[in-house]
Amino acid sequence: MIAIDPELDRRVLPLAWLLGRWEGAGVGRDHAGAEYRFGQELLVGHDGRAFLSYDSASWVLDDDGRATGPGPRETGFLRPVATAGSAIRPGAADPGDVHDTELLLAHSDGIVELYVGARDGARLELATDAVVRTADAPGRAAAKRLYGLVEGDLLWAWDSGEAGELDSTMSARLRKVGAAPGSAVPPGLLVIHADGPGPTST
Repeated sequence: MIAIDPELDRRVLPLAWLLGRWEGAGVGRDHAGAEYRFGQELLVGHDGRAFLSYDSASWVLDDDGRATGPGPRETGFLRPVATAGSAIRPGAADPGDVHDTELLLAHSDGIVELYVGARDGARLELATDAVVRTADAPGRAAAKRLYGLVEGDLLWAWDSGEAGELDSTMSARLRKVGAAPGSAVPPGLLVIHADGPGPTST
């Protein structure tokens, strides 16, 4: 069961399970292929319009779990597709036959990505439809992402690389520690079930 801010646009209700402030740790690989551990804070919020804001900061951890420096950052927006079932354009890294969700992300290493994908309850699978790089950005050409709720925690994984040759890049398990800015739930909330019937008032 998920508590929903009544100011949330109903078009993003299927993504409401992502809302909140999430913290945790995971494992990543840098551009040279070296493995490292990282901590992460992910903020997913809204301002009442038909999209969710997405802001992630991470930091590199040593073997004792202490932060030793900043890690990758990314910011963007999750958008429901206005007409579910839109065909993915030819040549895209196709996660399925249709898509109902878009994720626009700008990365601190000079890459901007457009992901498209499909929801299945509290699970979201996405693949890049477009990747734009600055002159000194790493040579990433394609990527896939998976998000899902498991026992109340948010698990996510990111594979990236050349088209058709994707490697594990980052993955983490995050625990919800609060509401993201703009998504606090006031009295008179709505309640929905992630993979059940529609919203009901309390």
